[in-house]
Amino acid sequence: MTDLRELLVHADPLAEEGGLSDTDAQTMRRRVLAARVQHPAGSLVWHSVLAALPLAAVFVLGMVLQRALTPPPAAADVAGSRVTPGPRQIYFQTAGGTRVFWTLTSESTEARR
Repeated sequence: MTDLRELLVHADPLAEEGGLSDTDAQTMRRRVLAARVQHPAGSLVWHSVLAALPLAAVFVLGMVLQRALTPPPAAADVAGSRVTPGPRQIYFQTAGGTRVFWTLTSESTEARR
């Protein structure tokens, strides 16, 4: 079995041709350099800033919407008083369709006896 490198070298159709002459290489280099667009030195900074503006706008919009949609804290929570909640009910449904209801109270089971 021959080496893959050898196969690639033998199958290369341009291996026998020489490279560009120095004159051709310099001519090509001058054409490429002449065709490039000259940008001011600080343009990269402005491109970065302009790219970051939509991201910042979405972030600020999210913060504003989150603040607008969050309800204010209850008056009892602000005053620091402790409110004893009534019974709470937890409800969920299993994948098979069984519904489960739990009622939680603040009283312990010992106090009810």
